[in-house]
Amino acid sequence: MLIYGIVNLEPTKSIYEVIRIARKRISVTHETDTGRNTKFKDNYNGNTMTRNQFVNQIKAGNYDNYHVRNINGVDTPVSNPDKSTNNNLD
Repeated sequence: MLIYGIVNLEPTKSIYEVIRIARKRISVTHETDTGRNTKFKDNYNGNTMTRNQFVNQIKAGNYDNYHVRNINGVDTPVSNPDKSTNNNLD
């Protein structure tokens, strides 16, 4: 879902810019009792994925803002370290 808004950049002129406000790309939809994320939803296309499916999609280069870490012997999707909170997995 995309939300569009109009912002008047210069009050003395009739110049407007359409600003696209994007939703968070990935949401966690299920986690274990220990906190391991196991199911994910791509909010842009509606696809749901298991952890393994998401890991494979990241490795295939389909999710630029995420990478895979091996945590306790399990390939685990994580967001790339940056200043944005929009790509955090929560």
